[in-house]
Amino acid sequence: MIIEFFGLPGSGKSSIARKVSENSEFKLIKIRSRTELIKFNILFFIKNPYKFIWLFLLIVKNSSGLFDFYYKFMNSFLDYNAKLEKASREEYAIIDQGYFQNVLAVYKREIDKSVLRQYLKEIKKPDFLIIVDLDKKKRQERIIERGHGVKNVYSDKESDRWTERAEKSYQFFKENIKDLYSNYLIIDSSDSIEDTSKKIIDLI
Repeated sequence: MIIEFFGLPGSGKSSIARKVSENSEFKLIKIRSRTELIKFNILFFIKNPYKFIWLFLLIVKNSSGLFDFYYKFMNSFLDYNAKLEKASREEYAIIDQGYFQNVLAVYKREIDKSVLRQYLKEIKKPDFLIIVDLDKKKRQERIIERGHGVKNVYSDKESDRWTERAEKSYQFFKENIKDLYSNYLIIDSSDSIEDTSKKIIDLI
């Protein structure tokens, strides 16, 4: 069984996923080396050539220059391919963010229902999706606490545009996912990481 976490920066995805893994039989999937990255991408391509090429072309289409392409290619394509392939070898696995995160990270414009429907049709989906939900003020506080966010990757202007677009796409996703995908749970992460992770463990 593969569980994937999805949410905006600062919502607590990675911290909650790590805590769930520490207190349950689910293994948190990480790609630890370049060798793993290459190996699992080759295996993913052999098993899913069409999806591999479709996702690559999606990255190309939605990149705004060489740096943007490289960042998305490494983080939203190679890393996610490898994590899903590695997770498929475990009985119980957690991916702290994967293909669903591309709804926020890859598209240059706000998504609509036809784009979301097409994307969900093409990707390999986890057995269960956990949407980690937190209001904007608390997310910003957590980003400040951890000391990094989108601004470390892009310029302030580009970061602000990405954040605004991601906020709108996230709200659209949350409102429309029920019509397109059934295996999901929306969890409010305003409680402590420990309490939120316990709530998830009790539900899964």
